[in-house]
Amino acid sequence: MSSGIAATLSTGFRYVDSVAYIYSPFILRRQRWKDSKFEEVTLKAMGLVVQLNHSGTFCENPIPCHSAMLVLHSNGIHQVAIRYCGCSKAIPQHLQLLRRGLYPASQLSVKTCASFQLLDLLHKLSLTTKSSTYDFYRALEKLTNNTGIGVPKLRYRALFRMSIQWRHLKLLKWGGRGHDPSGVVGTKSGELAVVCPSCPHPGINLPDGWEDAPIAMRYVVQNLSRDRHTHLLRFLYIMFVAIDANFRLKSQLVSNYSQDPGLGIGWAYMLPRADYESYVLSRAKDEDVRIYGLLLLLAVD
Repeated sequence: MSSGIAATLSTGFRYVDSVAYIYSPFILRRQRWKDSKFEEVTLKAMGLVVQLNHSGTFCENPIPCHSAMLVLHSNGIHQVAIRYCGCSKAIPQHLQLLRRGLYPASQLSVKTCASFQLLDLLHKLSLTTKSSTYDFYRALEKLTNNTGIGVPKLRYRALFRMSIQWRHLKLLKWGGRGHDPSGVVGTKSGELAVVCPSCPHPGINLPDGWEDAPIAMRYVVQNLSRDRHTHLLRFLYIMFVAIDANFRLKSQLVSNYSQDPGLGIGWAYMLPRADYESYVLSRAKDEDVRIYGLLLLLAVD
């Protein structure tokens, strides 16, 4: 590839030396022949620069990104040269990255980005395989260089922060908050929780007039041969709530809520912290609460 070719990269395909390159510059992993062997080389080292906010055309006033910019993608960690738009068409730099499918780890002096594909993959893997973000990042390092030599600077904390924000934004998206005039700030307590599809919900999975159904339709009747009596075992149109241990509550034991406040507390399955703690304090003298608190302290220790 000649050094002056593909100074900018547009969406879609660009043919360079009869090779079709996909628009994402970090998808490709190239090698070049040097000193009787092939060696890995980045497209940044070959002269590729990604111009944002101009659909592949040149900007009159480009602003270079941080010299240590790294992009995390599903096939490894990449060095990418990015130029922000600084002309009359300019929008905030973090929005320029988002429109290109790159999620910034911060909004000031961005040095790390993750592709949307990577964050989506990490989200699904963490839910299905229960693997940690640290193990996932270690796998990215191995994909980048499996020899242990020349490993990119550690970006684990940045990836962990981006993954938390990504999940929060996905939750808001699935809850339809972008279509509500009140926006995110108008989200009510428990509004983002996914309802159980097996539980009875009027207007969804219950027939019309279910509340006026006769007794024979409202009950499930079973004959127990032991005492030869017909017992009404359970209602047909009733919600059963079971209590089970929630071992994930240990995640609520943070060092300091001012430094680790959480995102959208009370919007899904967990209650707002103030209301929950107020209720717990009101029941602190109950015998079962004291015993449970002692067991909890022993489990944490």
